[in-house]
Amino acid sequence: GDILIKDNKISNINGIGIDIGVGSIGIGNLTVQDNNLTNCSGYYLKITESYVSITNNRFIGNDAARSTSIVLLDSGSNYINFNGNTLFNFVNITGDFGGSPNACFMVGGIINASYNNFTDCDIAYTFHSSADNSQIWNDIITNSTDSDFYNTISDNIQLYNVTFNKSKADFLYDNYGYYEVFNYFKTNVTDTAYSAIESASVNITDQHGTNVDSQFTDVEGLTDWRWIMEYKQTGDANYVSGCIGSGVKINCSTPHTITASKTGYAINTTIATIDDDFIYHIILGITANESEGRNAITEGINNVIPYADIYTDLEIDVRYFDGTQNNGVFDKVAFNGSQRWGFNYVTDGESFTNMDSSSYGVFNVWEDEALAFSEIVNAVEEFINSSLF
Repeated sequence: GDILIKDNKISNINGIGIDIGVGSIGIGNLTVQDNNLTNCSGYYLKITESYVSITNNRFIGNDAARSTSIVLLDSGSNYINFNGNTLFNFVNITGDFGGSPNACFMVGGIINASYNNFTDCDIAYTFHSSADNSQIWNDIITNSTDSDFYNTISDNIQLYNVTFNKSKADFLYDNYGYYEVFNYFKTNVTDTAYSAIESASVNITDQHGTNVDSQFTDVEGLTDWRWIMEYKQTGDANYVSGCIGSGVKINCSTPHTITASKTGYAINTTIATIDDDFIYHIILGITANESEGRNAITEGINNVIPYADIYTDLEIDVRYFDGTQNNGVFDKVAFNGSQRWGFNYVTDGESFTNMDSSSYGVFNVWEDEALAFSEIVNAVEEFINSSLF
């Protein structure tokens, strides 16, 4: 049957605080909950069983007895839920796993851990080979002497919103086992007046070009929270803030490209470094109409070449050096010395000329669509500056 060990205060024991041996539970489950264990000279908790839930316990060590420990002994088939526990003062949860280093928690099976607090451990977690696919959620690990995580050979250790020193996720061997680090992320999409935009499309792509999330905003302009992977680690490394530059053993997924769009608004594509939990704000400007687009082009021209002659709806014919010829009508054409620029802001019912710029910057073609007024101004300025001689 099942066993519940709950609401006990165990302190100053010259030996093991709680000892559950093989066969004590049979096919049932063991729950150790809301206990307070302090200053045991032997193991605080010794368990040789599968299907264990350890919840909301406090394990407080004695500075003079740093070998005290909690031991979970099993052949590797155990499944462990470890939630809301506090471990303090070098209490070591260790396992009999053939020389693996002691740790506040030696994981010898699949573990689902959440909201635990580790302080002053030599090592917070050690993952044995049978801990593949374990997940840690929202733990806080501080002031570990050696490592926050130590991986002997386990694959797919997933860390979700875990507070830890990212340079203290260590390995027994490089390229044997790996960690994946995730952060909680959502997007807030508004217009330029900071009013929420409902039903905006938001797409997130990692730096490798893989789309990792696509969804629409709700009535408050918010997407749902999503777990977004920051990086995958396969060996010892010194983590660099923002991930990039952390070395070959850390494969960064961030920075990510965030693209927000909705009909009637200018598309906004931006870069976000998702290395923590946060809400990311994206502003969509209202798409300029034809008249506004032309005015924006004129403003951009005047900001860079204020003495240029500007013509409206001018047809341009160009013969290229390869003998081909093309022509098109442009919203605005600027003349400045020996150079010409043709600008087209394409709106409903119009089409692109698809003309190429000529050689040597004599005639330069800019065409675009679905932009806000300020985006057109900036784009025109940048285009002229890049081609002006």
